[in-house]
Amino acid sequence: MAENFNIQVLTTAAYSPWSNGVAERHNQTLTSTLLKIRADNNIDWETGLSWALMAKNSMHNEQGFSPHQLVFGKSPNLPSVVSDMPPALEGTSMSSVVGKHITALHTARKAYAESECSEKIRRALRKKAPSSTEKFCTGDMVYYKRIDSPEWKGPGVVIGQDGAVTFVRHGGTCIRVHHSRLQKITRQAEIEEDLELKGFQSEQGSVSVDKNSKNILEDNYETSDDDYGPEAGSDKYALHQQQTLLSKIKIGQEVKFMQNGISHTAQILSRAGKVTGKYVHWYNVQFSEPGDKAGKQGSVNLSKVDILEVRNVESLSGSSHDNVFNIEDVSFDKAKLEELESWKRNEVYVEVKDEGQRCVSTKWICTLKENAEGIQPKACLVARGFEELDKDLPKDSPTCSSESLRLIIAMFAQNKWQPFSMDIKTAFLQGSLLSRELYVRPPLEANAGGTVWKLKKCVYGLADASLYWYTRVKQVMKECGGQMSTVDPAVFFWPDNIGGVKGVLACHVDDFILGGNSDFMQTVVPAIRSELCVGREQSSSFRYLGMELLQFRPGELYLHQEEYAKTIHPMILTWARRQQTDSPLSEEETNIYRSKVGQILWLARQSRPDLMFDSSTLAAGVKNATVQNVVELNKVIRKMQAERVVLKFQHLGNTELQQLVVFSDSSLGNLSDGATQGGHLIVLMGAERKIFTHSLAVKTNKACCKEHLGC
Repeated sequence: MAENFNIQVLTTAAYSPWSNGVAERHNQTLTSTLLKIRADNNIDWETGLSWALMAKNSMHNEQGFSPHQLVFGKSPNLPSVVSDMPPALEGTSMSSVVGKHITALHTARKAYAESECSEKIRRALRKKAPSSTEKFCTGDMVYYKRIDSPEWKGPGVVIGQDGAVTFVRHGGTCIRVHHSRLQKITRQAEIEEDLELKGFQSEQGSVSVDKNSKNILEDNYETSDDDYGPEAGSDKYALHQQQTLLSKIKIGQEVKFMQNGISHTAQILSRAGKVTGKYVHWYNVQFSEPGDKAGKQGSVNLSKVDILEVRNVESLSGSSHDNVFNIEDVSFDKAKLEELESWKRNEVYVEVKDEGQRCVSTKWICTLKENAEGIQPKACLVARGFEELDKDLPKDSPTCSSESLRLIIAMFAQNKWQPFSMDIKTAFLQGSLLSRELYVRPPLEANAGGTVWKLKKCVYGLADASLYWYTRVKQVMKECGGQMSTVDPAVFFWPDNIGGVKGVLACHVDDFILGGNSDFMQTVVPAIRSELCVGREQSSSFRYLGMELLQFRPGELYLHQEEYAKTIHPMILTWARRQQTDSPLSEEETNIYRSKVGQILWLARQSRPDLMFDSSTLAAGVKNATVQNVVELNKVIRKMQAERVVLKFQHLGNTELQQLVVFSDSSLGNLSDGATQGGHLIVLMGAERKIFTHSLAVKTNKACCKEHLGC
């Protein structure tokens, strides 16, 4: 169209409209005019905007002509004190609508004149974006920034320039960038170092993947689809290198690092924490340097050390990493003794003479846990249940479903109850009595020579330990007057004398969430404490099963999982791998992809209904996943972390007038693999049309479409 009307088209940087100024002037003038009209006249936004545009188009002067004159050939015939006849000067009208529009017309013209003379806009225009004095030539290597990311990206190559707009080629993508968002790379060493970071040789050599690197790395930093590395020599560059090393650490490797100004050398023995969570970079090590620590063992957070180096070495002869911690680690002796005392206190076993009985061996699990006193060592003695001959033991133990949990939280809000959480200490050791004969071999720390332990209770590590614990929980709840829900056996409620409910409790293994009226809190809760050994208790605001539950006032509860969302990091591919969009994923990549999709699915089901469609689509691609699926996965992860979503549970008015409203839909064969997608949304609605989401699910199968469409 521009060619047909002889109009010249000028390009501008897509992500820097602030550098132009023209659009901002017009928008600010219109905004101030519209707000003035709205303040002086009770009119709607659409009418106000129409008169603001009329005032601007009829009063703005460009080379002696207004926009209205240029389009229509003349100025609009509007009321004016210069040309008005005596009746028009009266300013009255028999029609309230006409009078309202005439008033808006005069207000708009007055407001536009004031905006044109606004010192605020003039002051803003005087402070234009600083222009860069650096010149960029074709072939220059540069880093660039995008407005949707604060990090430098690149390196890219300048392929052309048009005024303030520079065209940069980054991989197979051409980007338009304003010159103020460019930084020239002046040293070839920086380029080579940056390329080496991504597993490639310098430009003089052939492009090849580093043998010591993997196609896919999971690092604890955010990245975008075109983010190939931070600026060389920067703090982010050093952080990138250290995080890459952390992702490669394995048991048996030797690490060298600086801590408190002292050089240390140590060998990795095992992890000191879980693969996910705050202790992901804690490791158990055996020091060889400095001399005063040689031969000693300890735990180190390798993400907090300086100048980390990692290399592969032969495993220590005779060492065993079967246990999470070395069995001779003296720093856990106290924790082990406390665990043995707990077994005695809970009457878990009786000692019998060793007469060659078939025994299940035991194993220590040692971890670091954080409490009010800081990081404390914890030890748990478990039985190797896989050594038991009977493989057909019943082991199903129910846990509270996500739908039940949301209904319980809704009950807290509706009844204005305060939520509480309970953590049961040594839960499995408090389970029901064991119904079969089972012997275990005592650990060395028990000093039980010549004897074995005949178990009275089902302990950690046995296949049916959770079932015996649930049986004990059900028994305690019924003894305290509770009734088990017929819909969810992990939910218990206490009826009152008038046909209502005075309290409710849900259990997820050893984590309880409960709430009720004053009678429930004063009679039932103390009874539960007397039957079970309760650890930490929290109320009002706490974390439960990875979800943050907040109550600021009765009748309002908020639920979110921001901390959990931060632990899900994008899959990072090498530059060469990223270009193979249609290439199928390797077995290792597929496993990581499946794991991250599972994490997103769980988050979507719990607290992020906005991710349900995306997670379902990602799950459909697991079977035949390609690099393009990884790109889509990373987009969903960045969206998940960029948007803050909080679920609000509120008092919905009269309980008798509440109702469940269900929406369902499906689409036949709409997914990439030809599968059918269906979903449902269930909300609880009050008398005043207040709602909260009870359940939202998107399912992928072949039959759901027929079910929803009634085919």
